[in-house]
Amino acid sequence: MDIWFLMSFEKGFWVKQYSIQIERVYSYFWPVIVLQDGRIVIVIHVEGKQTVEIHNPRRNTFSVLADTSRSCAINVYTGNLLSLGRQQPAINEVRN
Repeated sequence: MDIWFLMSFEKGFWVKQYSIQIERVYSYFWPVIVLQDGRIVIVIHVEGKQTVEIHNPRRNTFSVLADTSRSCAINVYTGNLLSLGRQQPAINEVRN
């Protein structure tokens, strides 16, 4: 699997950042997110089962993060969970 990054939308300039060997028969997979330390979260689907794995490109290793066999969709939420409708009380409203 090769992962390409769009570096310039205006110029249509893409750069291949990663090339990962995944040797699993009859599987398909997709990257979800690249973490700050360079590891890559990948969903791997093999024969009706899904796993979320983390690939370390420096060591060329995989770690299973979760078995998601019963899930149908995986995505990354990039918003702020603290802003989901609950207001923080003012300092003078807080009681011990």
